[in-house]
Amino acid sequence: MRSLLAMGALAMLLSGCESSGGGGGTTPGDEPRIVESFTCREVDSQSRPTGITEIFYQSLDERIYTWVEWENVGGAHTTQAVWYDPGGSRNFDSSQQFNSPTGEQITWFYVDPAGMSVGRWEVELWLDNAFHRSHFFVVEE
Repeated sequence: MRSLLAMGALAMLLSGCESSGGGGGTTPGDEPRIVESFTCREVDSQSRPTGITEIFYQSLDERIYTWVEWENVGGAHTTQAVWYDPGGSRNFDSSQQFNSPTGEQITWFYVDPAGMSVGRWEVELWLDNAFHRSHFFVVEE
C-alpha cells in the first residue's frame, strides 16, 4: 500500500502538477492556505479532480484521492496526507516536496480502497508540519 502512495506522489511530481495562472510568489504576511480541496475518484490529465465524492467502494473504486489547491506557497515546501481508519488509528501517510515559482500549487495523494476497513475515514492535510484541513469520507463494501 505504501508503495502505491509513493508511486502516486512520484508520478504527480514527474507529471508537473503545478497549476498555471496568476501572479508571482508570496508577499510578506501572506500565509500558505488551501484554496479548495476534495476527496475524489480520479485526477485528470489537467490535474483537476473528477468524481468528487465522500463515498467510496472497496470493490468498485480503484483509488481514493485527496486533491488540494494551495496558494501563497512560493518556494520550497513539503505537504503531507495522513489517513486515519474508522477506529482513529493512523493508517497511511505520505509526503511530497514541491517548489512553486508562482506561489500556487496543486498536490494530490491516493490510497487503494481494496482491503480498507468499512466505515468513516479521515485524511489530514499538512504543509511544512502545520495542519491545514481534514476531510472525512466513507468506505463501503
